[in-house]
Amino acid sequence: MIPDNYVVTDHGSCVRTCSANTYEVDEGGIRRCAKCDGLCPKVCNGLGIGNLTHIISINATNIDSFKNCTKINGNIAIIYTTIHGDPFTNTPKMELSQLEVFKTVKEITGYLLIQTWPDSMSSLSPFENLEIVRGRTKRGSRSLMIAQLTINHLGLRSLKEISDGDVVIYKNRNLCYTKKSHWKRLFKSERQTATIEEDADAATCALLNNICDRKCTADGCWGPGPDMCFACRDYNRAGSCVDSCNILEGEPRETAVNKTCIECHPECHRMNGSATCSTPGSGNCTKCANYQDGLFCVPRCPQGVPGEDDMLVWKYADEMKVCRLCHKNCTQG
Repeated sequence: MIPDNYVVTDHGSCVRTCSANTYEVDEGGIRRCAKCDGLCPKVCNGLGIGNLTHIISINATNIDSFKNCTKINGNIAIIYTTIHGDPFTNTPKMELSQLEVFKTVKEITGYLLIQTWPDSMSSLSPFENLEIVRGRTKRGSRSLMIAQLTINHLGLRSLKEISDGDVVIYKNRNLCYTKKSHWKRLFKSERQTATIEEDADAATCALLNNICDRKCTADGCWGPGPDMCFACRDYNRAGSCVDSCNILEGEPRETAVNKTCIECHPECHRMNGSATCSTPGSGNCTKCANYQDGLFCVPRCPQGVPGEDDMLVWKYADEMKVCRLCHKNCTQG
């Protein structure tokens, strides 16, 4: 029986806290430790919350508080004093590299306002992993505002949802790759609106060849290149559109699942002329690279691992490199 105040590790042990690179999840009423996909979730205060309640913008004195944050509980506002500092409050200018702190952010619960941006940056790439703007708090009716920047593309390649509030993309004279119709697919309500005005016109964008990559579908894109597509014409590999997966040749060997290229398990033997695996996982290899234990390919046969009734399991490899159970009278394999 697992105590209510404990969590279960992937090894079945009861612990008080999850270890590094894991976090708590609820599975059927049981708290378990799950491995983090990249950085573990970390919630940080945004503008309007906690120690930033009365702060009006991100600046050089508070930006370090967003290090390794995956979720911002509150708002993000980047205005003139963010980049250029403020002599009246002794706020220094910001080093442009400091903006990279936002690359870990996946969610903003409030609004995102950007009305000043470094001229040397052609997109909002520090926010390239942002997936959701919730709009629980808004600037008027707006949850996303991007105005009077010199960027030529947004680069918000991971953005999937604007939960509430309106979008305003205004007076960005060099900005291509964005249309009002692009935003409707991100909205959760018919009441939400997108105002896209006084950005670069279509003729200018075409003249500059600021158009979507050929690997994108006609749905559009966030900027140039095959990693900025809304959707891929053929296949997707780790967020970038490609013509084909490495099924019969190329490295690493892959399989295609829902038009996404996924690497075969390392224990699969690399095949030439036929598929190395049918689906991800060590139980779906065409042939094992080392040994086969039941349905799975393994680096070696089990040696003293816990089995049923806490009995230790010992196996050996036969001439076909298939793992077989040692005789029950064997105690150490």
